[in-house]
Amino acid sequence: MPAFFLFSLLFSITCIYCNGQNDTRVTRVMWYNVENLFDTRDDPGTNDSEYLPGGMRGWSSRRMHEKLLKIAKVILSAGYPEPPEVVGLCEIENRYVLDRLLIYTPLGAAGYKIIHKESPDGRGIDVALLYREKAIYPLKYEYYRVSDEKDPVWTTRDILYFSCIPRGIDTLHLFFNHWPSRSSGILESTSKRQLAAKTLSDKVTELKHRVHDPKIIIMGDFNDQPEDASLSSFLKAGKIHGRINPEALYNLSYGWAGNSFGTHKFQSQWSLFDQVIVSGTLLSRSSVFFCYPEDAKIHHPEFLQQYDKTYGGIKPFRAYSGYKYAGGFSDHFPVFLDVRRK
Repeated sequence: MPAFFLFSLLFSITCIYCNGQNDTRVTRVMWYNVENLFDTRDDPGTNDSEYLPGGMRGWSSRRMHEKLLKIAKVILSAGYPEPPEVVGLCEIENRYVLDRLLIYTPLGAAGYKIIHKESPDGRGIDVALLYREKAIYPLKYEYYRVSDEKDPVWTTRDILYFSCIPRGIDTLHLFFNHWPSRSSGILESTSKRQLAAKTLSDKVTELKHRVHDPKIIIMGDFNDQPEDASLSSFLKAGKIHGRINPEALYNLSYGWAGNSFGTHKFQSQWSLFDQVIVSGTLLSRSSVFFCYPEDAKIHHPEFLQQYDKTYGGIKPFRAYSGYKYAGGFSDHFPVFLDVRRK
């Protein structure tokens, strides 16, 4: 890699830090759909031919390392004065690319550890997690399988559960999700996302039976809007109104509805597929940990944006425009939540 490119990357990250953000947080939890982070090796057990050297996208080691540097830039830009303490990621092919993310980019200096497991997804893409060892004490992690008894051949990504103690204060319970896509059609795929929602809801209920007033954060690319049935009815993650119920789940992403953008854009339509959901226990300022509804944000610095020549306005700056390499980042904007200390 040319030295000037790396210098430019580091300089731009430094400038972002100098601009500053709110540094009163205890823990920042981030979610990012990085869009197709593949290696260059053929995995015979998955359908990864599109992202192989000689494949239709012209994927290569150079492009893979460029994407790793861009992901590192996004994560580092989302934190001040330090990078996010926990980062959930999806569309990760394997542990190999995560290792290289920490070895060959400036992200390695942040002291992240990796949690990853291969999922049964047909394309081989997984949900993974990074946590900063000096700020987060890990307690437990599990992957929950989403399956359909009526369609045993069907597979999708697992749901990742992670419990931890940030800065030695109290326990947080996090669930990271990448629910089934709409590629087969919205109506045809709705029941699959509802299955994922029911799986997650059951695990949240189990947690509440096991732990008194758990402080829960749910993030992910749900491929549904906050008001869709999978989230509003099956998961029962609603709007904030009236008195906070500590037993309920609240979708903080409803607060983004007035924006002129979302987290994902298809043609002219913005969607809020990437969301932040919390338990009522986290919205109570009598808790050791708490957050305000406005502490959930979409991270959309200018370098992640691109002018939309076809439909106007902005759109996420992607790595590919169709099958042409554009050198961007992802088709999703990341989101994050700041958790505060009483």
